[in-house]
Amino acid sequence: MDAPNAIWTADFKGKFKLGDGQYCYPLTVADGYSRMLLRCQGLTSTQSGESQPVFARAFAEYGLPGRIRSDNGVPFATQALGRLSPLSVWWLRLGILPDLTEPASPQQNGRHERMHRTRKAECTRPPKASQRAQQHRFDTWRAEYNALRPHESLDDATPASFYAPSPRPYPHRLPPLEYPTMKCAGSVTTAASAGTVSGSTSARPSAGSTSASSRSTIGSGTCTSDRSASAGCTKRRSGSRMPWAGSTGGPTENCYLCP
Repeated sequence: MDAPNAIWTADFKGKFKLGDGQYCYPLTVADGYSRMLLRCQGLTSTQSGESQPVFARAFAEYGLPGRIRSDNGVPFATQALGRLSPLSVWWLRLGILPDLTEPASPQQNGRHERMHRTRKAECTRPPKASQRAQQHRFDTWRAEYNALRPHESLDDATPASFYAPSPRPYPHRLPPLEYPTMKCAGSVTTAASAGTVSGSTSARPSAGSTSASSRSTIGSGTCTSDRSASAGCTKRRSGSRMPWAGSTGGPTENCYLCP
């Protein structure tokens, strides 16, 4: 955290019941370098559908950070591959790296945790009567925290005096997904080795055969191959379109059943 917007920190902390009986889930987003509190928003749940608009407004106002550090809870992480969640996938598409702390390690986000203790003591005891009233309290406290309150870790300066917006603007339209072009070369080793391809079965010639001519039916098409241990497959087909080819007739890639 050696510059503004290098790392933002985010967390849900300490849900509490309001005077009207509804629960409030405060989502906070801060700049790790300057301690600038970018958002303190009371929500009704921790789901991505409520959290993403909060981040979108922060990005529109302050630009994009390099990373966002969070814990492993909802909506920041899941049990899926790479612990990615819909929210963190959206960050990745914006060019922001999710930075997850280790499980049960709040000290890895220590600056954010310290801010939460102050927010809880000064904003929620006692809680306000409604979400609207509680949000007004959050907004008033955030303005004071950023612009008026000196921080010892900043040599008694304020977070607002240390912070500068990111030079990376928020794109209101995500760039299109681009997938690498994949080209299959050579034969494919699958369950077809046992004779099953795309729902059809055909016996595969033995590797020791010196010459053979066979016809293998795959799907709705037919591959005619003159196989030889030395020459390989002639890679000519007849009949309907093959599942690995773009048109009927002409040379193809290796047949699934060719050795």
